[in-house]
Amino acid sequence: VHPFGKPKYLSNEVEFMQGDVADKVIMEKAMDGVEGIFHLAAYQDYMTDFSNFIRANTLSTALIFEIIEEKKLNIKKIVLASSQST
Repeated sequence: VHPFGKPKYLSNEVEFMQGDVADKVIMEKAMDGVEGIFHLAAYQDYMTDFSNFIRANTLSTALIFEIIEEKKLNIKKIVLASSQST
């Protein structure tokens, strides 16, 4: 979504991490030390490359729960968008 790095409208107080939501190493780093997750990553469901849709939407969601279990993270809340249009 942000191919040119951190958007200018983000505050300097925001830690910006760029990576793939289906990359376990990146997600472990992003989830370290947080209590809540807003998982809004989505891939357009009207495209014909279904494997990319599953990777971005389904695999990444499963990966969040897998990391929480493996690392015994103290995540208090997860907000998950049900679709790109949400």
